[in-house]
Amino acid sequence: FDAVTIAFGLRNLAGVREGLRELRRVLKTGGRLAVLEFSSPVVPGFRALFRFYFTRVLPRVGGWVSGSRGAYEYLPDSVSRFPDQKRLAGLMREEGFKGVAYKNLTGGSACVAARDGLGCASQFIATMGLARRIQPLWWLSGPPSRI
Repeated sequence: FDAVTIAFGLRNLAGVREGLRELRRVLKTGGRLAVLEFSSPVVPGFRALFRFYFTRVLPRVGGWVSGSRGAYEYLPDSVSRFPDQKRLAGLMREEGFKGVAYKNLTGGSACVAARDGLGCASQFIATMGLARRIQPLWWLSGPPSRI
């Protein structure tokens, strides 16, 4: 494939490294990868608020609305075991991806980690408009971080 994307799914695979290897295997040489995933908030006050909401409010409200509280109790647990944005970018590099960068979204509660075949992931994130389309609280995030 010329490009591969995965959103909120990498953490649900049996192994993150194995998943990254498979994504790399199906990409053509010079192909592009974009990973959208929950991450660790980097804004101190927002971090505490997000953690409270994610672990206490979301499971109750989500369970009440959907009738499946278990799905919303699983979510914070799966996110807490997933590598944060810096570690995810590091894993991508260890698995052979070049030009890896990430962009924190909504204060770091989610991030886009990308690899561009030309080694310019920051430009790839901007070109695809990913940050604009999925970032409602844009003022909590900074520029893409090169790793």
